[in-house]
Amino acid sequence: MIRGALWIPDWPVVAACYRTSYDPSLPLVVVDARSVIAANGVAREAGIRQGMRLSHLRGNFPEAEVLARDEINEVATFEEVTQVVATHIAHFAVARPGLITFPARGPIKAYGSAAELAQQVIADIALEVGVEAHMGFAPGTLGAILAARSDMEVSELIPFLDGQPVAALLHAVFTPAVRQQMNRFLDTAHTLGLHYIGDIRRLDRDLFLARFGQIGYQIYAMISGTEKLTPHSSIDENIVVSSQLDHPVQNADQAAFLARDLAEHLAEQLTHAGVYAQEITIDIRMSDGSGRCQTWSVHEASVRDMADRIRWQIAAWLREKTDTTEKTDTTEKEDTVLTAITLSASELVSAQSAQGLLWGGRQQHQASATRAISRIQTLLGDDAVLVPHHKGGNEPTQAYQTIAWAQAADENMPKAGPWPGSVPQPWPVIVHEEPLTGALTDRFGHECLVSMWGTFYCPYSCADPRPAWVEVNHKKQAIADYAGPWMQAMGWWNPHTSQRQAWCQIITTDGKAMLMVRKAGAWWISGEYA
Repeated sequence: MIRGALWIPDWPVVAACYRTSYDPSLPLVVVDARSVIAANGVAREAGIRQGMRLSHLRGNFPEAEVLARDEINEVATFEEVTQVVATHIAHFAVARPGLITFPARGPIKAYGSAAELAQQVIADIALEVGVEAHMGFAPGTLGAILAARSDMEVSELIPFLDGQPVAALLHAVFTPAVRQQMNRFLDTAHTLGLHYIGDIRRLDRDLFLARFGQIGYQIYAMISGTEKLTPHSSIDENIVVSSQLDHPVQNADQAAFLARDLAEHLAEQLTHAGVYAQEITIDIRMSDGSGRCQTWSVHEASVRDMADRIRWQIAAWLREKTDTTEKTDTTEKEDTVLTAITLSASELVSAQSAQGLLWGGRQQHQASATRAISRIQTLLGDDAVLVPHHKGGNEPTQAYQTIAWAQAADENMPKAGPWPGSVPQPWPVIVHEEPLTGALTDRFGHECLVSMWGTFYCPYSCADPRPAWVEVNHKKQAIADYAGPWMQAMGWWNPHTSQRQAWCQIITTDGKAMLMVRKAGAWWISGEYA
């Protein structure tokens, strides 16, 4: 199926500059709370890259103009582009602000050629919105998106894609969860020496799918130019939820609550039907009788993904309506509010077909848990549900932190790197936030001390200073075996704060295993093995 894509480079930067004047000759960077989201050409030439940490950016590029990301503004500004596109193309979907995809056969036939269609659309966007757009055509969404980046019309997909780097797959990923899966695949692909899409195609298909499961199926659909993940997996009927609002929505905060509730309702309907949607259409009606409609490409979207798009779209339309109303005579204008909203899930795919039979994917109980968590977050906020995150460290109590549920799928979260000199693994599954007081003694009942050379010794010069007994909560237990001790120098670079500690693993005769640490002149129980 021939697809088309319209792409505007660096859209977060374009949108940020659209309502406020910035000098385009300066390096402009859009950031979120942690890293660079987008940069203009000047910034990229200076060495600034997407994903760069804010601390690195500020320390090495003080001349960069740093702009905070405003996703609602990105959607609202992109509305002007979609209105122009709608005059030329009847059905299209917003993959993200700055990128549109559409079935191209009908529009190409109407204009006589792909080149004529692209010329008309790009010219009108430049005239009406004042931004430079690019358009491409190819079999399949991935091919069309990559073709748009070079203003190409591609007829033979395989030769075109096979020379593209494997990382180009990310251009056709639109949700955080799938992006996270894709990033994991890319890490593995690099290890396996798969540098180009053609390298994937040369592998045995069945073995590839058996190894990579659900994400492997999606990759094969992308590089084959097919819009459905498996044959005969599409569902013809749409799933629709609608709401007549008892209390009309007037601002973005109200839109956020409405969006989450509607997204949960739609997700429940999709789960009950055993399908997921590749597109959702948002249709709103205002109190003055006007209405707006927009389609988003979402693929396997979570409740949060759908809620975000609904919230952005409603808030953008309300902002646009407010801006328009403020330009009218204030003595005549009336408040215009949102009174009804309809969500339609389309391009439905069987969840079983998409996930496959061997690798499972997201099971029903996982989806139910996600919906329950979303309801809790709706009532108590995003920080009400926390999950552990491995951030790295040289011992168990330092290596983990709790983060909000939504951040767990964020590919920009810092990844743990190597920690030379760390306590040998495996680490205990139960780690005490505050270590428990313990005692480690030899067979004579004398405390086991650790020398500066990393060996056990007895203060009374016993011939056998090895650990024989451990005491926890005033209960003495015999030790069957132990490992260690391992020395660790803490803060060695500062003679005033440096200290040393020693770690050892022990297992008692009744099968209990513990990780102990010697510090501040005493033994402590740091954690316990299951």
